[in-house]
Amino acid sequence: MTALRSNVMLFYIFWVLLRTQTVPAYSTSRFRIQDLSIVSEKLSNCCESANSSCSCDVQLSFCAGVRFSDKKHYKDCHYIHFQTPFLSKGDFPYNVDVPISIRWPVTEWQLTVSGHDRSGKVLLEVSRFFQNISSHSPVVDMTIESENMTLSFSFSVECEANFYGPTCTVFCNETFKDQNGGSFKCSPDGKKLCESGWGGPLCNEPKCDPTCGHGTCTAPNTCRCDFGWKGLSCTECVPLAGCQHGSCRSAHQCVCDSNWGGVLCDMDLDYCSNHADVCENGGTCVADITNSYKCICAEGFEGRNCERQVSREGIDCAMLSCGEGVCIMKPTPRCEYPNGKTSDLSNRIDFLMVSVILLMVALCLAIISIVARLLCERLEVIHRMSQFGYSAHWVTAEVHLREPSRRYDKKVRSFSPPPGYDTDPGCSTWRSSTAQFVDEASV
Repeated sequence: MTALRSNVMLFYIFWVLLRTQTVPAYSTSRFRIQDLSIVSEKLSNCCESANSSCSCDVQLSFCAGVRFSDKKHYKDCHYIHFQTPFLSKGDFPYNVDVPISIRWPVTEWQLTVSGHDRSGKVLLEVSRFFQNISSHSPVVDMTIESENMTLSFSFSVECEANFYGPTCTVFCNETFKDQNGGSFKCSPDGKKLCESGWGGPLCNEPKCDPTCGHGTCTAPNTCRCDFGWKGLSCTECVPLAGCQHGSCRSAHQCVCDSNWGGVLCDMDLDYCSNHADVCENGGTCVADITNSYKCICAEGFEGRNCERQVSREGIDCAMLSCGEGVCIMKPTPRCEYPNGKTSDLSNRIDFLMVSVILLMVALCLAIISIVARLLCERLEVIHRMSQFGYSAHWVTAEVHLREPSRRYDKKVRSFSPPPGYDTDPGCSTWRSSTAQFVDEASV
């Protein structure tokens, strides 16, 4: 029978080791004992008597472990085993935190409290059974009575700093930050409750509200825009550099406005629509491929923009000086002056036209006079020559100069004497002496 009990005890120990999981060297939970007090009339009377053999100092022991039906054979202290120093009456109430060396169970367990004096006399030994005591459970108040003393205290299971959960196995440190920063609080269950502007499993991911459309959230509500985007939320596109009359729908676009074209939207496709007053004095603007536009001027005006006023006779104001006045061509040409006076230009125009005609007539007469004079001189020479019986003619002669490489063909103007003078030595002498060489270029 004894062997059987020993085997059962070993089995329970093995089962406890498998069921429980040891934690690292540091403890994640603690067993907190508060307001421990001893009240015992017998013990008090004993201590007050000088002849009494009892001791006033008491040492208490707390043991927690697996529950056994027969505590006389085995008392498990696998969860908690703590022993106070000897306590005198002045040490109460007594408070202590006992580290729990294993992962605290959440199912059933057994607490045994015992006490003895300095002589080793057992004053108290009581076991209590508990279920589902965890870090979330309220404080438990206990009062234990025996023949020699009455013990009262309260206890609770609490997690160590930065550990949470029913078994105190969830780690959460509010001061912990990685290279990305982050900020959070820890819930009673150890969950990270991200503070405003942070998100993600570790609360180290910045959040932007509204979200960054085309960028990266680098800090709470701070966007770093991608290339070609701008704005607080990176939702505004940047148009192509140099875009003049256009906009963008995405990064580096230049979508031209109406009537504009080209890569940079700088080509005016309808100049007349964009410059309604380009044609002056009632002119009509029409599109022109070569010059962007062309003005069809109203009657009496001309110029690229119909800025010059002309008359029906083709005479414009530039030809008629009005001085400080203003030239008006319709209905009749006139000058209007700042003092209100008006000068009719009809007579001035007629005088100008007559002057031009007279000048042209005088020029023609001068030309005719010069031509007539030249003809008369020519005829007079011919007439005189015919009186002496001479006839003029052209002969061609070759003249050889001293330079053999240069040869000139010259025309010689000569006069032939009347018949009967050919053999006259004097005539031949006169002929040779009166001959003139005339260059072809000068004839």
